[in-house]
Amino acid sequence: LTAAICEKDSYNADYYNENCASYSKLLDELDEKIDSISKAEGGINTIIFGDRFPFKYLANDYGIEYSAAFSGCSAESEASFETVAKLAAKIDETGSKMILVLENNDKKLAETIRSATKKPSDVEILTINSMQSGNIGNYLDIMDNNAEIIRKALQK
Repeated sequence: LTAAICEKDSYNADYYNENCASYSKLLDELDEKIDSISKAEGGINTIIFGDRFPFKYLANDYGIEYSAAFSGCSAESEASFETVAKLAAKIDETGSKMILVLENNDKKLAETIRSATKKPSDVEILTINSMQSGNIGNYLDIMDNNAEIIRKALQK
């Protein structure tokens, strides 16, 4: 993309190349952060989603296991009893302390999953930003915040 822009506006090519290098460095730092989170010792390697799961590629890229109420960006909104039981059992099995949901989620399903665990008072519901709704803001800031939420979700 930078090369194409530089070709169209060679007068400002240095500016575009500097911005590209700077942004690429920030993306590399974010990648390293998420990679170090996913490989942290002493934690768990599974995130629990009481929602749709649009983070499959991220999870696969960083070797993070996941269990979700709905696969991908499914339009489903009602989870079966079996799904709730499976996710609650996964929380109990892994020792997870977090259920993740997407922005604009009413958290009712996550609350149902939490109440089905052995220690509901130990389980927190956190919101992660999928950037699928309108005003998303700055990608790097959102993903940095998401990385911190993933860090919490992978802690015992």
